[in-house]
Amino acid sequence: MSAVAAALAPITPCTVNLRQYTTLALGGQAQWVAITHLAEAQAAVAQAHVQQIPLTVLGGGSNVIVPDGPFPGWVLHPSLSPTLPNITPVHSTTTHVTLRAHAGVVWDDFVAHAVAAGLWGVENLSLIPGHVGGAPVQNIEAYGQELASTLTTVHALDLPTNTPCTLAAADCAFGYRRSRFNTTDRGRYLILAVDFTLARIGTPNLRYKDLADWFAPQLQAGQTPALAAVRAAVVAIRQQKLHDPAQVGNVGSFFKNPTLPRDIYEKLCATWGATLSPDQQARLAEFGTRFAGPQGVKVPAGFLIEACGLRGYQMGGAQVSPRHALVLINATGQATAADVITLAQHIIATVRTHTHITLVPEPNFLGFSPTDLGGLNP
Repeated sequence: MSAVAAALAPITPCTVNLRQYTTLALGGQAQWVAITHLAEAQAAVAQAHVQQIPLTVLGGGSNVIVPDGPFPGWVLHPSLSPTLPNITPVHSTTTHVTLRAHAGVVWDDFVAHAVAAGLWGVENLSLIPGHVGGAPVQNIEAYGQELASTLTTVHALDLPTNTPCTLAAADCAFGYRRSRFNTTDRGRYLILAVDFTLARIGTPNLRYKDLADWFAPQLQAGQTPALAAVRAAVVAIRQQKLHDPAQVGNVGSFFKNPTLPRDIYEKLCATWGATLSPDQQARLAEFGTRFAGPQGVKVPAGFLIEACGLRGYQMGGAQVSPRHALVLINATGQATAADVITLAQHIIATVRTHTHITLVPEPNFLGFSPTDLGGLNP
């Protein structure tokens, strides 16, 4: 621990209700420690180690499920400092700029900053809820863009040893909606800042149908959409399709999209597909070309849930969104974690019965025991 950290006053957490700090509006009371810089983080971790207090990191609360009762231990929350810069350029060339963003920066604010500076690489990730520090955990992805393609370095505190470290992108074990931070090293690091290398000159990534359709008139006229126009289109499309967490509690996509080996996908089309409506059969068949890759065929989880008749299905205060079947919402505003877990279990069981595919939840379940989760495989 640094001398500066050692000199700081003892940490005194404040008590908060996590419903205020999670986008699904779930959770009970927690002991909350705001972290603005490295020395403050080290002081908190050192004190927690001495007192044998469990530590959990929570950023924007956009991709987590937390218990209804008191949360165990302390919750460390990367927070912005009113005096320190939050987004700074750390390297620049004629073609690229590397920006360092504090973990507490709202992710969409970072995207807006990059686009305003004329930098390409994260515009398709517009309006994804959460903070910069949480983005590497899930390796956020949308509309054909993936965080791993621009992230260069993660600056973090190794909680077990209370030592600062830097992790290059190659060290983060990025995959589809996954990283070392939510798999092998879940709970090990407090991310403090992230570096992104963005391009001064770029071309729009419009390979996803929604964006291609949006810009079809321009493309047909031989015009290339501007960077700001791409961001505006992504924001508009997301607002049309998805719920604003400030209005309806949700964590966005609740399940990962399964990728099936080609032979398993073709068997699914021939068996389960034969029971679907003609429109659903056509959509299922389209995935074989539209979402084909080296590992197989990606079948959208939302399609599987909807085709199993679960759009709008509700258990307690939790509901499969009537707008988008991949999203579970806090329909009453008073849903409990138990409601969400029970609904997720029902969805997994129903989809497995119909398709023999086991859906995997995307959010992180913090503060639960395996018994609490009852067979979920997050």
